[in-house]
Order: sequence, then C-alpha cells, then structure tokens
Amino acid sequence: MIEKEYLLYSHYKIKANDSSNDIVYRAAKKSYMDFCRRATYQSRVPINLNRKYEEEIEILLSEKIPSLLSLTYHENNQAIFDEEHLKICQSIVNVYENAKGQMFGIAQKWLNLTLLNLVIIDTILDTNDWNIRNCRKYFHIPVDQYVIEAATFRRIGKYKHGLYLKSAPLKHNEPEKYIMDWYSPEKTQPFEKWEYYEYIDFQKAIRSKLREPSFESQYSDPLDWGIHAYLEVSQSKIIY
Repeated sequence: MIEKEYLLYSHYKIKANDSSNDIVYRAAKKSYMDFCRRATYQSRVPINLNRKYEEEIEILLSEKIPSLLSLTYHENNQAIFDEEHLKICQSIVNVYENAKGQMFGIAQKWLNLTLLNLVIIDTILDTNDWNIRNCRKYFHIPVDQYVIEAATFRRIGKYKHGLYLKSAPLKHNEPEKYIMDWYSPEKTQPFEKWEYYEYIDFQKAIRSKLREPSFESQYSDPLDWGIHAYLEVSQSKIIY
C-alpha cells in the first residue's frame, strides 16, 4: 500500500527497492538522530570527524546486524545473542576511542534502538527477511531514563508496567564498583555513562522478573515490556 511506502520513506527514508543492508543502515541513522543529543563525546569531536564516525558506525551496523540475526536464528540461544551483541557494542565504542567520551551506554542505545526500529519496519513490510519475529525474544531493551524509571521506581503502583526492581546503579566513577538501588533522578547513574557490567545486570534482572508467574503472561518478550514501559513513563512526563 502506498501509505506504508509513505510512512517508511517519511520516517526512515526507506524506499521500496532498498536492499536489506540499506534498510538496516537507514534504521541505524534514524536511531542515532533519536538519541544523539545524549551522546557525551560530541563536544570533544570536531564536526567533520563526528559525521565520519557516525557514518562508520551506521555501515558497521548494516553489516553486523544481519549476521547477528542469522546466527541467533540458527543457534536459538540467548547466550549467543548476548555474546555477539557485546562484540558489536564494543566495536561501536572502539570507533570513538580517540574521543575519550564514548561509553557502553551509548553503544547499547544505538544498537538496541536500531533493532527496535527494525522490528517496526518489519511489521510494516511484513516480510520477516531478517527472522526478526523468531529472534526478538532475545533482543535487549534499549536502556534510557524512562525504562530505568519504570523498572526500578520504588513506589508500587506508580506505573502500570513498573517492575519494582532494586536494580538502578547509583552514580559511581570506578568501573565494576557500583551499587544497585531504587531509581532516583539525583542518584541514579545516567544510562549514557553505564558500562557493560551494570547494563547486563539490569537486562538480566528484567528478564528474571518477567519470567515470574505474575508477569510472564502479560508480555510476549522483554522488548514488548520495554515498549510498554517507555510509552507509559514518557507520556506521563508530557505537560499539556
């Protein structure tokens, strides 16, 4: 339908004849535009180099994500997905090594948001070319402030999709030395400063919680919860 073509082009700049790699590239570019203001390295990198690095990562993701999905589909294993996901995030961090500002928290956001955008694109195209419907149960939740708040807010009943997890890392400066606690705007480590250790602890805590009987029938997978949580918390912040 022409309406679908319009939506894909207006939102992602995807055309009907684009290849799979082109589509992943466009999804990665859209993802960057959605969170780039939170990227802590930008003030340290000249504009011309920042565009060069961005382009390099968008190409990297267009090459790596199809392989990630193919491997996950054939291995059908969460540990394999986690391992390959870490490798891709580390590759993103390495691109910005000279900027001395890129953290794992930004890398995970770029990769995870690109995967989420591919879920949306695949729903519109209805092709399942990347085996997304078979692999998304292993996807990580794109971590940002709203998702952290939904998962770790202390007061029960504040959010319909709240998980009441004591799993928000407190602010810290030394890698691997952190304490998980309740969410607090003043005390919680901003997601863009997260390293792998607190990030994977957070993901595993959510997976474990969603396997409990009171939650397992509510969501199809962790990403499904993440979408509901993001929408609920972000929309609650809107002031009319």
